[in-house]
Amino acid sequence: MKNFLTNAIDSLSSTTKNITSLYDNHIREKAIEVIGEKLHSFGKKVEDIDATDYEAMVSDASKDIQSDYNKKLAQAGLTVLGLDLLLGA
Repeated sequence: MKNFLTNAIDSLSSTTKNITSLYDNHIREKAIEVIGEKLHSFGKKVEDIDATDYEAMVSDASKDIQSDYNKKLAQAGLTVLGLDLLLGA
């Protein structure tokens, strides 16, 4: 029985890590798209930007996207609870 529980916990832990990894990859890909669009609008290419600066830009965009997703997730949660109308969200 103990072995069964240990395997179940390990499986859940592995699944959580996989989902987190997929989420992080999705956020990074979206950030790269956003930065690419911004650079294109300024007539620049990724090759024109220093690698360190580009990585900082992607990191900042990732934080913004993640913040936006968190707000949408919180709003969806409040909607399910029916609190969005009360809070004016």
